Amino acid sequence: MALLYVEEHEKSLDSEFANGTIYEGDLVTREVGGGVHPTDATSDSSVDGIVVHLRYGDNIAEHEYDFSSGLDDPYEGDGTAGSDRPSFAVPEQSAIWRPKTIDDSGMPAPSIERNTRVGVPEITDVADYTNGPVIVEEGYTYTNDSSTDVTISESNDNFIPLGEAELDHGYTETGYGERVRVRLE
Repeated sequence: MALLYVEEHEKSLDSEFANGTIYEGDLVTREVGGGVHPTDATSDSSVDGIVVHLRYGDNIAEHEYDFSSGLDDPYEGDGTAGSDRPSFAVPEQSAIWRPKTIDDSGMPAPSIERNTRVGVPEITDVADYTNGPVIVEEGYTYTNDSSTDVTISESNDNFIPLGEAELDHGYTETGYGERVRVRLE
């Protein structure tokens, strides 16, 4: 199964310590207290993901060897620290949500980077919501009609946190009405 991989665009990957031998393409089930094992149709009641083939980092060198030798490169372990840690694509209910940035060009532009905490601003503060909910980065600041600077944050009770922005490394979203992938908290 070393050649098998899953391409996922809308879901975050997750990972857990391997308990037993797990190959790419295996369906896995989470264990109480942490770790995953290959799903057993006779005893497991749920599938929590499918192990993916990562196409970057150390995996590239490992899989070049696998491809040339024809060997599978399993994740192995006993579910504890020190075990291999397979990455797996999670089910649809864990999907990344794709809300839009604010679309009022009269407001300051957003500045959302990878892993920036984002959320929904208080309705009366930033958005009219005619096109659905919008997001801003925590700490987004604008000047209201009374010429007062307002900072959108959880501590100011005008920000509902959703999660972290999932953008390409080094990229900053500064556009109005732009879709942003968000890993939900």
